[in-house]
Amino acid sequence: HPACARMMRYDNDQGLLGKNMHELIHHTQPDNRPYPEDDCPIYHVLRTGEGTHVDTEQLWRADGSSFPAEYWSYPIRRDGDVIGAVVTFLDITERYQAEQSLKRLNRSLQALSACNEVLVRATDEMELLNKVCRIIVDIGGYHLAWVGFVEHDEAKTIRPVAQAGYEEGYLDTVKLTWADTERGRGPGGTAVRTGKPFIIRDRSEEHTSELQSH
Repeated sequence: HPACARMMRYDNDQGLLGKNMHELIHHTQPDNRPYPEDDCPIYHVLRTGEGTHVDTEQLWRADGSSFPAEYWSYPIRRDGDVIGAVVTFLDITERYQAEQSLKRLNRSLQALSACNEVLVRATDEMELLNKVCRIIVDIGGYHLAWVGFVEHDEAKTIRPVAQAGYEEGYLDTVKLTWADTERGRGPGGTAVRTGKPFIIRDRSEEHTSELQSH
């Protein structure tokens, strides 16, 4: 169908006709593991004669890109035998993005509530800071959370005092500074110098998330 070809970024439907559709559009799972054809829900209808509906997977385009999809697969029968399948699908990128945004918001609200509860019951500062970091990792879903205090020494050191996640003790192996130098222009140092939150959304640039206190 021309609409299917356009969605999958083929010049025309001739690039799809007669081909193994699983190998073309459904070969890889959302976590990038290979998707064996025997496990394919779309082909499930050919083996069992039962229709299938899935909205948690992705389909792949001709250019190697992919999109979250919702699809239905129904049997085609002739004289009682399954001779094929009709597959319909939708690109649910906008729905998926909205769902992910809602999940992030819910995690943030749950983390904030848990932090407030810990704050009310806190009797020790270091215990409080470590518990807050743990909440941000366990409930907030971040890989690393840490709290650092500013030192007004010659090196303008940022001294980590609490952390959770991403290899406990990792921060003990790096020298953190808020000086206006190359090493001090990361998220932590920039946040201290400017007095403002510093956010990096591209994880290829920064592989950890920081919670900075000063």
